[in-house]
Amino acid sequence: RPDGGISVQGGKVHTIDAKGTMRVKQQNKKGRLCLDGLRFALADGLPVELSPTLRKACAAQGKDGAATKVGYLMSDGDNANNAVCIQQDDVVMIEGHLVWSTAQPLSSKKPLGVLPHGCWPRRRETFFVRGGSDLEERRRVDVDVFGRIFCPEGAAADGRLELSGMLFVAAPPSDMKPRDPDFDDLKVQYHRNDVNVSSTSFDGHELLESFVRRSSHFEWQFIDYDFTRHSSRKMLLPRGQATLRGHEKWDPMNVGNDWKIWNLYKGALEDKFGLSSF
Repeated sequence: RPDGGISVQGGKVHTIDAKGTMRVKQQNKKGRLCLDGLRFALADGLPVELSPTLRKACAAQGKDGAATKVGYLMSDGDNANNAVCIQQDDVVMIEGHLVWSTAQPLSSKKPLGVLPHGCWPRRRETFFVRGGSDLEERRRVDVDVFGRIFCPEGAAADGRLELSGMLFVAAPPSDMKPRDPDFDDLKVQYHRNDVNVSSTSFDGHELLESFVRRSSHFEWQFIDYDFTRHSSRKMLLPRGQATLRGHEKWDPMNVGNDWKIWNLYKGALEDKFGLSSF
């Protein structure tokens, strides 16, 4: 805090019960607080502004871009944007938060803020910042090469986005412009008419693609369910051109022509031997 006080957010742990339901419980306190990795700047920085799209949405509601109600542990009583970029040589550190108030929920494809020119990263950077609830104690924030700030997993419902702790190496100043300044270039949902949707941006993508191709629709439902119950929201699992085996409706387990035999005897097999799938 500005007065030097240290506040701690969280203290809760997420557990999964026998039915697969995620529950939030109080975490046992150990009486130890690790301060490794904390950093902040005493120098003034350049302001981080709300994106033009978000400013228009706030103006349409008749607001000045400030949230009217912020129930937050680290709130300092100031509902104005105080996010700044501190740059030293080619290293950029961001501190502060953005606040806004809109009537309609924000799209994850639209930018929330814009970094000053000259403080843009060399590549798209992904960070996890402090969230605003017990179910979501952290939030994903992306910064693209044009200095635009996005929340790909959903914008903050409370109208506040923390940016403190973000640190990256800046690229040389350039005049690059995005194809559409109001939308993210990152593709999360793939379309059938895309020529090539196989990602090669990470190691092991070939192994992941082969795993998807050998899985049936029935097996993929278990993966989708397991991912969802360990997260606070429905996860997007785009497969692109990596198709699953079988048919989603008529043959989810990919048993081929033997599905008639399975449907005929599966009741008896489940009652006598507990076999519900194969």
